[in-house]
Amino acid sequence: MEISKEQMLTGVLVAMIILSFYQTVQLKDLSGKIKGDGVASAATGETYEQMIERMHGSGSSSSSSSAPASSAQADVGAGMVGGC
Repeated sequence: MEISKEQMLTGVLVAMIILSFYQTVQLKDLSGKIKGDGVASAATGETYEQMIERMHGSGSSSSSSSAPASSAQADVGAGMVGGC
């Protein structure tokens, strides 16, 4: 029995449709894990703000807003690496 081009094309099309349904299910599952304040890690439950606090240290945004403009720019500029 020989497989014709039409049968091969149909098989590829069916495989692509099945793959798209699988990816749709994955996206629905991922959207259920996203919270209103950012993506929370499933293992730790850490929010985006908590991650920023952990990575950049305490008071990184509050200290620059309470300091005078000239010293705030110097503090922020000295702490930046690679434009972050």
